Amino acid sequence: FDTAELNPDPGVRAAMEGIGMAFSVLFAVESLVKILALGFIVGPKTYLQTAWNHVDFYIAIIGMLDFIPTGSGTGDVSALRSLRALRPLRAVTKFPELRFLVVLLLRCIPMLANVLGLCCFIFFVFGILGVQLFSGLLHGQCYNVEH
Repeated sequence: FDTAELNPDPGVRAAMEGIGMAFSVLFAVESLVKILALGFIVGPKTYLQTAWNHVDFYIAIIGMLDFIPTGSGTGDVSALRSLRALRPLRAVTKFPELRFLVVLLLRCIPMLANVLGLCCFIFFVFGILGVQLFSGLLHGQCYNVEH
């Protein structure tokens, strides 16, 4: 919703920004309550002792980017705001079954490296073949080059 072309209706845009800020506040309050209850870093079973709480904490910090005003003097934080897509990962910390699936998927990634390498090799070979077969054949087909 950072560009006007994606959402021309200002009412819907304002509602979506308000909902996003409300969720950011809720995530931050939840993290703060957990930090106060468990402790932050020092000690056994503190908030940042588990990796899933790291994810929650970083998402809460990223959510606080909603409150940074955007203007000409503040710099561009829209690239960092794209990290808001990580918010659904908070559901992973709430449901153990979903956590199991995510861990399983992460463990499968190294096994898929051979498949990825083979796909890259095939794309590379067919890319070279396409460049050699079609080199210059489509020049000037999409527009008139004589003007």
